[in-house]
Amino acid sequence: MTARAEEPAQTTGGGSVLAADSRAGAAKPRLNGTVLIVEDDPDIRSMTATILGVAGATVYQASTAAEALSALDERDFDALVLDWNLAGETGGVLLERLKERDPGLLRRSAVVTGDLMSIPGHHEAERFGCPVLAKPFRPRQLIDTVAGILSRTD
Repeated sequence: MTARAEEPAQTTGGGSVLAADSRAGAAKPRLNGTVLIVEDDPDIRSMTATILGVAGATVYQASTAAEALSALDERDFDALVLDWNLAGETGGVLLERLKERDPGLLRRSAVVTGDLMSIPGHHEAERFGCPVLAKPFRPRQLIDTVAGILSRTD
């Protein structure tokens, strides 16, 4: 389900997603902010929303670059988590648009990708200054990455 920008995605029932990481005894950072997730795979989008919601973020979801741009017209976001290989327009196209439209949000964006051919430290998204998280990622990696971009200032 894609949540419209005025209605946060539901994040209930996600405790089991974080269970494996929380058993390790590491303190989870509490996320404080509004995050837009742009992911075309509904299962990954839902899982990502659940993880970030359980960690404390207010989460909105979009499945395409066009939906993301519409959401950005409706409200401000503190962070963006973006799939690089979106159907239709790529994540790179959306990041290019953010350079002009909202450079502060561009600095608070993270890219997720299942592109196994990318060499770590050499992904195209890094030219935008975005951290890149390889799929599949662990909940702790996602939370730490989002906590890091939320701490960036304009």
